[in-house]
Amino acid sequence: MADRRKPFQKRRGLNRRRQVRYYAAIFSVLALLIAAAFFAPQILFQVQDAILCRDTVLTQQESLNVDTLSTTYEKSLEKRMQNFAEGLGEGDTFYTTSQSLALTSEVREYVYSDRGLFSNVVNEFAENGLLPWYIWEGDYTILRWKQYVIYSDDFAKGVNFILWYVEMQDPNGVIVKLLADAEDGTIYAIRTESNRYDDSTESADVSIEGRNYIDEIYWSDRGPTQIWGTLAYCYECLDDSEIKDFHIMVDEYGWTGNSMNSAANGESYGYDADKPAAREAMDKEMLAFHEEWGALQEKVRYYRDGNDAMGFQLTYGEARLDVLLTIPPMDDKSVYVYGYPDIRIGIRQIYEMIPEFS
Repeated sequence: MADRRKPFQKRRGLNRRRQVRYYAAIFSVLALLIAAAFFAPQILFQVQDAILCRDTVLTQQESLNVDTLSTTYEKSLEKRMQNFAEGLGEGDTFYTTSQSLALTSEVREYVYSDRGLFSNVVNEFAENGLLPWYIWEGDYTILRWKQYVIYSDDFAKGVNFILWYVEMQDPNGVIVKLLADAEDGTIYAIRTESNRYDDSTESADVSIEGRNYIDEIYWSDRGPTQIWGTLAYCYECLDDSEIKDFHIMVDEYGWTGNSMNSAANGESYGYDADKPAAREAMDKEMLAFHEEWGALQEKVRYYRDGNDAMGFQLTYGEARLDVLLTIPPMDDKSVYVYGYPDIRIGIRQIYEMIPEFS
């Protein structure tokens, strides 16, 4: 009798195990369905984000559709600069993409227009001695024309700058480079590269040192302050009322501005302790009658940046950008007004992203 029960008990045990596996399979399927209901949307979004991220990275290597981007381009120069300055201050990462353009009549028309060499920015720079007057007299050969786009890592914010880069050469071999806004013509940087070091009659061992234009500009009484005012006007970091007050302070009161003499390596560059003290005394006397100018005076900041450069801080809200002026020391045979020094001036945070200006 015991022997007959064993096969029956064995079959019953197998049936139970099959039932357990059957129910386990059903519960597993149900669990997967429930999990899918909860997590499938998140997985889908992650895949979508990965695709979008990949596309954003790819745009660093491919040309963007500039025609489409220009329809939503920020038209206000002040707002463009502020958005860029604030993005830098918040630690945003910025990228560039570029495309070479065919040399057509359009680029030559641009160079000789009031958006190119005859723009207000170039005119202001030349009148303040930051560019030689000869820059208008050259019959230039256009060497290169490129489109640059600068945008942040948050592509949803749109692009920051749509730029034209133009490189040209005059009959004497001098190279002039322009970096301008492709939409409104604002010139963000200018660079000239002369061939004055290529004179074969001079020995290569001779060190060319002489006139230092940065010294002359920096230590002139009102030169740096007037240049700062020109830059503030060109790049719209002051409103109309502030511009009016600025000119009163400089032209009527002789205000000389606020130097930030803070060389990192301790060099003084001819630092004269008496000058800052005299300036500070005059500032206090002026503010005793015009306390409303205190905030404006705080905005005016310039500084030395090595032996051959000086910077001018421009304030946009709580953020700042720097215009850097670089002129290497020149030998005495060079005539600045009628010739070309090797000069570069522009918004440092912008032109440093352009290989031809770095």
